[in-house]
Amino acid sequence: MPSLALIIVVAVVIIAGVGGTVIVLQHISVKHTIYTNVTVPSTQNSSSTPTTHPVSGQASGLTIQVSSVIDAKALAQYRGLGGLKYELLFVTITNDLNSPTVVTPGDFALVGSDGQTYNEVALSAFQFSTLETTPIQAGQSVNGFLAFQLPYGVQPRSLQYKGTTISLAGVKVQYLSVLNVTPVFNDSDVVASSGSQGMLIAGVNGVPAVMQLEIYNNHSSVPVELVGVTAQGPVELARSPTLHVSLPPRGSYALTLNLSLPDSSVYGSAEVDVLTSLNSSAYSGSVRSLVNDTVLAELQGLTGQSYLSYNVTVSYDGGAASRSSPRTSRW
Repeated sequence: MPSLALIIVVAVVIIAGVGGTVIVLQHISVKHTIYTNVTVPSTQNSSSTPTTHPVSGQASGLTIQVSSVIDAKALAQYRGLGGLKYELLFVTITNDLNSPTVVTPGDFALVGSDGQTYNEVALSAFQFSTLETTPIQAGQSVNGFLAFQLPYGVQPRSLQYKGTTISLAGVKVQYLSVLNVTPVFNDSDVVASSGSQGMLIAGVNGVPAVMQLEIYNNHSSVPVELVGVTAQGPVELARSPTLHVSLPPRGSYALTLNLSLPDSSVYGSAEVDVLTSLNSSAYSGSVRSLVNDTVLAELQGLTGQSYLSYNVTVSYDGGAASRSSPRTSRW
């Protein structure tokens, strides 16, 4: 578990006008590492099954179609297999006979670029599970994954089944990544639901990984607005979520994120930063030193006000934040 990281940014302006001086908090950024859980997406449904650039062959009364070859080096690393990688083949097997038949995954083998033959291995990890011995009725089909373990640097060249060889040239290659994604909030009183547990995501490039975050506003009296999400590391946001959602004190919100995974098989970590803004009226500030001269600005339709920027300490709910060099803005 990584150590907590705390980065605080505060900007405050002083409004000097009729009725005295009012302190207005413009921005606060508190970086605080939080871990939670997420459900990994399925890649075997109709919307996410890899189906591009298939190749096929006939063998023993079967039509065997290979839709995708998935480089799953990251999955082998996650499982602690040094020097090896998984190659996952998504196949559709159709019974062309007039009677039922049984398909046994152990009858498949993979020929690598080193000329060696590699036997099929059973695998069940995340949403990736290999085919089991399956009866197929006449004219019916089954689909699923076949898995093989290859050394680093060896590429899959062909699939073998009972003496028949199916070349994999031209088949779509995808990459499976396993990533620990950490949601980070700029306010230490805004947290995810599942405490300190990590968010483990496994998926392939080209298929958005869905991440669910239940976000809680632990402020006792301050509403929070969700204003932005950014991604750091080997992931990107596939779609920008709809935000500017207001969370009342002690309120929560279910945020759905769609993440694009990298075009290589990566085992590592990434970060999703959730940005919030706060209602400043509940905060108090103590002026420490003057930074610059008075500036004239317009704030929410008010004109003729004088603004001063100060080094400040802002306290709230028993905590405090400070910044030595805030910037003034002209609205």
